[in-house]
Amino acid sequence: MQSRLGSFCEKILEAGWLAAVVVVPLFFDVFSSRVFEPDKLSLLRAIVLLMAAAWLIRFLESTSSGAGDLRSRLRALVLESPINLGAALMLGAYVLATILSIAPVFSFWGSYQRLQGLLSVLAYIGIFFFASQFLVRREQVERLITTILLTSLPIALYGILQSLGRDPLPWSGDVVFRVTGTMGNAIFLAAYLIMVVPLTLGRLVSSVGATKSTTPANALSFLRPGFYGLLLLLQLTTTVLTQSRGPWLGLIAGLAVFVLLALLRERRVQQFWISVAVLLAGLAFIAVLNVPSSPLAGLKTTSPYLERLGSIAETDSATGKVRLLIWTGDGVGSGALGLITADPFRTIFGYGPETMQIAYGKYYPPELAHVEARNASPDRSHNDYLDSVVTTGLIGLLAQLFVLGAFAVIAVRSVWRAEDFGQRLLLLSLLAAVVAHSVEVLVGIAIAATRTYFWLDLAIVAAIAVGRLQWSPLKAPRATPASPVAASAQPRTRRIRAAERGRAVERPQRQRRSSSDTTGWTGALPIAVYLAVTIVLALWIVPFGGGRGLQPVVLVVGTFVWIALGIFVGAWQLNASAVNRASIRRPNYLILYGLIMLIASFSIVFYLLSPITADVYFKKAQALDEGGRKQQSLPEYLGAINWTSYMDYYYVFLGRLMLETAGAAPDKPETRQAASIGDLAALRFDQLGREDLAQASLVVLTTARDLSPRNADNTVNLGRLYKTWAEMTADPAKKKERMDLANSYFEQATQLSPNIAYLYVEWAGLDRMQGLNDQAAQKLQQAIQLDDKYADAWVQMAELARTAKNLPQATEYYSKAIGLNPSSVPAHAGLGMVYYQQGQLNQAVDAMLQAARYAPTDATIHRNLALFYRDLRINDKAIAETQLALRYAPASQQAELKSLLDDLQKNKG
Repeated sequence: MQSRLGSFCEKILEAGWLAAVVVVPLFFDVFSSRVFEPDKLSLLRAIVLLMAAAWLIRFLESTSSGAGDLRSRLRALVLESPINLGAALMLGAYVLATILSIAPVFSFWGSYQRLQGLLSVLAYIGIFFFASQFLVRREQVERLITTILLTSLPIALYGILQSLGRDPLPWSGDVVFRVTGTMGNAIFLAAYLIMVVPLTLGRLVSSVGATKSTTPANALSFLRPGFYGLLLLLQLTTTVLTQSRGPWLGLIAGLAVFVLLALLRERRVQQFWISVAVLLAGLAFIAVLNVPSSPLAGLKTTSPYLERLGSIAETDSATGKVRLLIWTGDGVGSGALGLITADPFRTIFGYGPETMQIAYGKYYPPELAHVEARNASPDRSHNDYLDSVVTTGLIGLLAQLFVLGAFAVIAVRSVWRAEDFGQRLLLLSLLAAVVAHSVEVLVGIAIAATRTYFWLDLAIVAAIAVGRLQWSPLKAPRATPASPVAASAQPRTRRIRAAERGRAVERPQRQRRSSSDTTGWTGALPIAVYLAVTIVLALWIVPFGGGRGLQPVVLVVGTFVWIALGIFVGAWQLNASAVNRASIRRPNYLILYGLIMLIASFSIVFYLLSPITADVYFKKAQALDEGGRKQQSLPEYLGAINWTSYMDYYYVFLGRLMLETAGAAPDKPETRQAASIGDLAALRFDQLGREDLAQASLVVLTTARDLSPRNADNTVNLGRLYKTWAEMTADPAKKKERMDLANSYFEQATQLSPNIAYLYVEWAGLDRMQGLNDQAAQKLQQAIQLDDKYADAWVQMAELARTAKNLPQATEYYSKAIGLNPSSVPAHAGLGMVYYQQGQLNQAVDAMLQAARYAPTDATIHRNLALFYRDLRINDKAIAETQLALRYAPASQQAELKSLLDDLQKNKG
């Protein structure tokens, strides 16, 4: 028999996966910059490590444990089911891809944006193996499904609240037209909900069946089906409100599988064919709705939801075009398929988890810049299977398909073998959820919540398939009393022995019933109190900003400690029946157990939770930086770096801070105070000159490039640094040296990402600084060949024409830039100057007023307007514009503007 400690560790495992299905979809962090996905994953990793520590202690508590026993148990666990074998193969593919990765650090820890590295895969597959091994009773599965369903309730309600414009949180994006819930993204929210809808449907059907069999029926018997029906309606409503087409298709596929297989299994042939006909009619309706000139095309104008449903097949605009370009490229960049086929080694083994953004540069299709931000490089293909090949190669894809195939075969076979109706419904629900997810990720991205639920769905089916999960009635029927006649007919000796056996069995049963009676309501009290306090804390922190004064590490660790407390409270309640067992089997291992928990706690705080802690520091730094408190933001940026020193993202922003500060700093003798990252904490911006601050920026940005040398952004940032540094340098020799270095880094950046137009435009700007106009023109022509809709390229072409005194051509180029980007300040201002040079003063004023409209605090624009009005002899307006220029101009321009103002006022007099 397992000791009380071993039993408690088992319950920690169950409480852990229950906590995971609540925390991952429900949690978001308003204190961090990323808010959603990486924070969810950091907590999941920490929960799974806590579970792993509990599993190890339980293993050591077993009667025969050792390294050989551990290996044999793990081998048996992997080989007992094809699903388990597939999970092990997937884990092996990820480990191999990480070892061979082009960026092993990011493949292991995960990227800043997603955090879906090897550690997260270990968490997913770890929770799968724990659940598949320790899900042994029906009530455990029912408890897990109930927790999943109850978690979806506040998430669905929050989505509906957003659609009504009642969201208490001020999100930067629009969450009314397409709701995002607790996922931060409409597609992610829908992708999560479509994995829960089949489970809710299964519970609804089960509860309706139970109600029909209840005799006599009463009002209470309708409560369960009523609740599940309402929950299903809320989930479906929120899914529709997301307006996410990929999840809609996934949901249709999942529900079709649920209904059709259920009817086949129950041998309802007529209903089966009717359902097939309805399904085909629905698919035909969607297909015809997507034909532009079809009779149903007019329906799309009646509802935004029909408009979304009728634009699934569009590939010439919006998200359809984005996906197609990312997959296949545009003839210049060959996209993800070109990335996969470029290197046979990488085709087989992949580039490594979380490396697509780094590796994609050479295959970037320039046309993608027309439908997405020009500085955005895809980090996902929006097709999970394509992503598998990119990151883990064909090995990873085959492992993934093996898992899905094994699951499908075993789930369907288990449906046909299951004798219990409730078990069949569960299996159908799980199969439908996985099908819905598998279809959705054909055009989507697997996220923390969907991957967690995916692996737990697989674990339940694996546990049923191998016979570990005993599916017995939740409430055993009361035994019928033995017939007195039959009892008296037995020999007296047999009756005495039977009575003795009955008393022996009855004593522990009475004890268990007593324990159950005392822990039923009173045992649930700690959990109820915990949940109530959690809700109060969430309402205090999220809408009202409570806890903002706490240090980031205290806030983050405190959050996980509270979650861990919930896990231990839940485990204590689940372990109530183990009161009569020995407390601990191996007292001599107590120090080892304590050491295991200490190592786990240390790893959780300083490694697994560090991405959240760093990002909380980063958000504080950004707020201070944007508020003009540069010096105060420095320790916050350094706090982010100290907690995740491997993340190049934070170094980029710190380097930008240093460079911006250098631009406004006085010219002082160089002191070389910042020779390394460790020296930055002692810097005082007000005591340093340009050289020292630029040198500090160089230290930071060089570190970022060393961390991720294949990232073109890190290389071009060094080019920008040296370009700006050269502009601030008076010494001709140093100026040339820095320009040469800038030129070298721009060249390297274009080698890493040869199809990015803006890199050539920035590089051309460096040539123009040096008077190399012919070279600048060549780079600009190359940029225009890549992206002829890039307004900045045309602005620089206009500047070159203006320098060459070719004013008509300059006018043409400026006008083209304005046509592409009507809010381009340089284009309007430049066009105004061309008109001024041509003596067309009224046109010059009109163009410069447009520039002032989009840049109302630009002192140079107001100064130019003042000059234009002066020449038009409109002195009142000239004076007004000069006064505006004085308001916004730096100190170095104040004297010139005051002199201009004096002249204008004299002329007025």
